[in-house]
Amino acid sequence: MPASLPGLRVRLFVLLALVGGVAPLATGGDGAGSPDCVHGAVLEPGDAGAHALYEGIRLGLERARWQRVCEEVPRPDEDRAALLGRWRERVQAAVARGDAEPWLFVVGDALPAEDLAALETLPHVVARTGYAIAGEPLGAPVPSAPRRGVVRGIAEAAWVGERLRAWCGRERPRVLWRGSGAEATVKRFLAAAELDVVPERPPGREGEGVAFDAVLHLRLDGAPRAPFDLALAAARAGGAPLVSDDRGRFGDGAALVLVPDHDLIGRVTADVARRLAIGEDDARRERHVSAMRTWIDLEACDRQGLDVPWGLLASTDRLRRGRPSERPR
Repeated sequence: MPASLPGLRVRLFVLLALVGGVAPLATGGDGAGSPDCVHGAVLEPGDAGAHALYEGIRLGLERARWQRVCEEVPRPDEDRAALLGRWRERVQAAVARGDAEPWLFVVGDALPAEDLAALETLPHVVARTGYAIAGEPLGAPVPSAPRRGVVRGIAEAAWVGERLRAWCGRERPRVLWRGSGAEATVKRFLAAAELDVVPERPPGREGEGVAFDAVLHLRLDGAPRAPFDLALAAARAGGAPLVSDDRGRFGDGAALVLVPDHDLIGRVTADVARRLAIGEDDARRERHVSAMRTWIDLEACDRQGLDVPWGLLASTDRLRRGRPSERPR
């Protein structure tokens, strides 16, 4: 007599576990706290790039046939320390049951250095994006730890300069800085990108000052993002494109958005966790992913009367023409 459908499912489950060495992906569930959620992720609040990277992690775990990952959100009565304490208890409970340890993915600048130090004995991967100069990432390094993987999506400062030269056609584009970062870091970045920063206009004298080719709304070395509205106002007043690295500002007035390939970085992050879990020592080294995307908002350009060079259009990864309220997820 043919085997029943439930019996076939059980045999398939066992076969996959024996061959793959990991449990198949769990499906369904209601998010964090669901029995289906084995692994966890803490995301930098309000950052569109962090959420896109998280989606890449989720997809990477699906393809690897690992258990599901869900975002860990603090409860109303707990802070970060309490959340991490709850996660530690969850890992300890899994070990006590004889289950594999769940992994925690720290996406973006979700946790300060002291909280990362508290995770050193737990399996986790830190995934961040940022800039580099000649391969050296800007910002504070992530200390190594026996059970920690680190993945960085990085963009070279020189690449940013190349994108701006392609737009304005000037050997050394003149930019108005409206981004964030330590003063010394900003100076190093602009020098490496071969960009000349124009002086600030005196308050109340908007008609004076040096003309600029672009307004930069970039985030360096993990600093909090600078106000977008001020950058957009400066770009419109100066008749120049606003260049941002905030994924959430595509469709919100930024003419040129330079973003990492968050999906790829997320999938690499998932792969690092999988390799660390099976004991591959090579996975402990910090991984750099240099994959950037150029997005142009034609609607924003039209509203400002900006002409986009054909050469730049030809090398653009995404073009948008629509209402300003339309934002990608």
